[in-house]
Amino acid sequence: MGLEEGYLSELLGRPAVIVRNGPEAPVGKIIDFLVTKPNDTFPAIDWLIVKANDGERYVPLVDKVDVDERGAIVLPTLPETPALPEGQALHLIRDLFDKQIIDVDDRKVVRVNDLEIASTGGMLRVVAVDVGVAGLLRRLGATKFAHELVERVPRHLISWENVAPASSSTGTSLMTQR
Repeated sequence: MGLEEGYLSELLGRPAVIVRNGPEAPVGKIIDFLVTKPNDTFPAIDWLIVKANDGERYVPLVDKVDVDERGAIVLPTLPETPALPEGQALHLIRDLFDKQIIDVDDRKVVRVNDLEIASTGGMLRVVAVDVGVAGLLRRLGATKFAHELVERVPRHLISWENVAPASSSTGTSLMTQR
């Protein structure tokens, strides 16, 4: 099964494995996702970051990443790339989760609780920012014991095409521009 659509919080912390001439071998766990062109309308997720025993490793998403029957992320290649130089990509978890964004139309500050993703054009892309309670519940793991409840909570999504990443001396921030 491939990654088609969902939320980053559903992939965060999952084990990463690789299949080599037999059974799956554990590699580490998923800790972040990188976008090198955050200003695209719906930017492609270019890299997965895996926390391995020997540190963080980057996995390019040029090939399709699968999910096995246990929910582990099956990597197309062994992650060998060490960290990319700072400032070359937007870290979706580190730079955005729990950060405040300014909704310039509604003139209010909201918190990024999750990011909606979808597979389009053969690539996994960021399509929306979840600033609602459903995103927070997913992040807290409520879907594991109260999936139906989380599904009934209204979602509050801001399309990524209405989001403008902005860098400052304190890091990356977002502003909506609906």
